[in-house]
Amino acid sequence: MEQEPGTEAEVKEFACTRFKADFPIMEKVEVNGEKEHPLYHYLKNAQTGLLGTTAVKWNFTAFLVDGNGHAVHRFSPGATTEEIEKELVPLLDASAAAAPTAGATGAK
Repeated sequence: MEQEPGTEAEVKEFACTRFKADFPIMEKVEVNGEKEHPLYHYLKNAQTGLLGTTAVKWNFTAFLVDGNGHAVHRFSPGATTEEIEKELVPLLDASAAAAPTAGATGAK
C-alpha cells in the first residue's frame, strides 16, 4: 500500500517520540498481493472483511489475536476505541481467569 512514509528507523523514532510507544514495532511489510507477509495472509483469511473480502483496504485495519495466536476479530479503519475495547476486554478477562495464580504449584 506504500502508505507509511519514511524508513523503518524513522517510523520507530516517530512512534516512540510522538506517541511514547514502548512496545515492539513491526518492520514495514506488504499486506496485500504476491509478496504479502505470511502473518497478514493468515490474519486476512482467518478474519475476512466486509462481504468476505480479504484485502486490507486502508491503513489502520486492525486484527485482534488471542493468547493462543488465533485471529478473533477484524476491525475496519473506522472502528472506535469503544468497539475494540468491547472485543478486547472479554479476551483479557478470560486470559486472566485462566492464568495460574502466583506461587501456585499444583501440589496438594
